[in-house]
Amino acid sequence: MSYTFVLFAIALTCVSAWIENKENYETAMYKKRKLTAVPRFSLNLDLPPEERWKHIASQDLFQSKKAAIKEYLKDKLPTGILPIAEIVLGGVEKYFGDELGGEMRGLAEAYGPPLKLGDIVAVNMIMQLESLGLNCSNWNVTGATVKNDPGCMAIDKTQKWCYCHDKKEEVTEPGACTSIVAENSNGIIYHGRNLDWNVPPVIRSVMVDIDYQRNNKTIFTGTTAVGFVGVINGAKKGGFSVSINARNKGGKVITNVLQMLLHKSITPSQHMRGALENANTFDEAIKYLSQGQNIDDNYYIVGGVRPGEGAVIARDRSKAHAVWYMNETKLPDEQSWYVLQTNYDYWNPVPTADDRRTPGIANMNKMGTEGIGAEGKDLFDKVMSVYPTKNHHTDYTIIMSAGESDYTYNSYIWED
Repeated sequence: MSYTFVLFAIALTCVSAWIENKENYETAMYKKRKLTAVPRFSLNLDLPPEERWKHIASQDLFQSKKAAIKEYLKDKLPTGILPIAEIVLGGVEKYFGDELGGEMRGLAEAYGPPLKLGDIVAVNMIMQLESLGLNCSNWNVTGATVKNDPGCMAIDKTQKWCYCHDKKEEVTEPGACTSIVAENSNGIIYHGRNLDWNVPPVIRSVMVDIDYQRNNKTIFTGTTAVGFVGVINGAKKGGFSVSINARNKGGKVITNVLQMLLHKSITPSQHMRGALENANTFDEAIKYLSQGQNIDDNYYIVGGVRPGEGAVIARDRSKAHAVWYMNETKLPDEQSWYVLQTNYDYWNPVPTADDRRTPGIANMNKMGTEGIGAEGKDLFDKVMSVYPTKNHHTDYTIIMSAGESDYTYNSYIWED
């Protein structure tokens, strides 16, 4: 039996699971969720790092959330993590550098008790540290978890994560996302991204879009939470856009912590902010994001401003594992005018229980290059907000374009 036939059979199985379970998983779990625009602020990079966030974190909106943030950290982080954060905070600049470390100190001061610097350090590693408490009955999006599922076997041969013998067994699946870079019929690049992370309301309520400025001029815009000095996606006008997806389930907590302590690695979101500050073009962004020590594996999805500029970087901790571009069509039925990435390497099948890849591609092909719409509105309506690309885990959606004349940064939270 050929490898191509096996992949085709797996794809048919995934499509079948998606269709058969569509109504079960779509329904009221998310359909009635309210869409809210993310508030926007400016941040002056010419100020000392400790001063940059104070005018934001000191506002009543964020001050009213700090007790709930503290409780969230206490409830969700594995036992023993906060003491490690306390160790790190003693030399926060040593681990995160003067710029980001200084911003963390300033955020801790601006928030004030009950939040301390150790809490801010933990917030900044939340994607590397948190156990989300998903289990086999609730992590799925498109179908049931199936024993010996080829997609699961490809990424977890022991089946300890994808298939659970004990339905109460907890599994970790942080930062699941869908990112799409697409070129419309006029050669304009649009970048859509959904964050599927089960973010609690208190964290969603402190998410912001930040215009990072020097000399009173915005050099890039990024989305983050007040307390989190990295960005989850961003765009540099005239340069590029970038988003981040989890790879290999975000890695294991202890390995991530050791990577930080021993190798002075930074989080992928901090690395992405560095790219937005220091790279100016699509090619420079690809080079920047393909290098450097990251705490955990991830995917960077990059869009440019010229026709054909779209790529995915599959990152290992120390380097790019693979880079592929818009016109390479690595996935079955994928067309050359877009690149679509969820949380699995293109050379492996996806788990039946989490196949956002197949229907995402089907919806992109149905929409076509003519259908992306002004400011990517139809990309939002016809793909990013359609099940299962949008699902009951989806917290946040953005449509962005870095083009000079078509610059777009429309950023939204899905409220319960």
